[in-house]
Amino acid sequence: MEFMTLSFGIHAWASCPSLATLIPVLFWKSYYFLYSHRLLLFIGLVFSRSLTNNAIVSVLSWLLTPNGDHIVKSAILTNAHDVLSLVFLVFMAYAADSFIGRFNTLLFSNVAYIVALVLFWKFHPHDKIWVLLVTLALLALGTSGYKILQDALRDLVTDIDDSSDPDETRSNARATIWYRVAYMLGFVVQSLFA
Repeated sequence: MEFMTLSFGIHAWASCPSLATLIPVLFWKSYYFLYSHRLLLFIGLVFSRSLTNNAIVSVLSWLLTPNGDHIVKSAILTNAHDVLSLVFLVFMAYAADSFIGRFNTLLFSNVAYIVALVLFWKFHPHDKIWVLLVTLALLALGTSGYKILQDALRDLVTDIDDSSDPDETRSNARATIWYRVAYMLGFVVQSLFA
């Protein structure tokens, strides 16, 4: 009987939230989370990019193979999309830092992304090869803006942080947590409705 009482006492103490466990959670919340209404635009952009990236771009090779045919052609086009996206990333980062700014680069990237998605929606990729190539180029241009979006989000969080001792690692952690939360929400919503 004494063993059961001791066991019950230990479990009762373990299930009771103590002050020692609540304090690190409160510090974690204040360290990682910063909210401002200006963040909503960038969080919405990350969410929408995550949603469309997981719904369209990740299944691009499947979209390009009607009835399982032309798997080699689909692999070539998917790899060409990835290479174009990386090349456009370098050019867009250079243009954003040197000439037109991050916001205009993001606007250009999002317009290209939307036009590519509309072309995918309106035209069948195998009807006309030029529509497919233009769509892949626009989609690569649109997907290359994710790094610029991360940098813009990090700069915005640094700008919003009005604490007495702003820290670069804390601002990077805050921007990263917002980016990851919005990206995962987009992935979860896409998974639920797919």
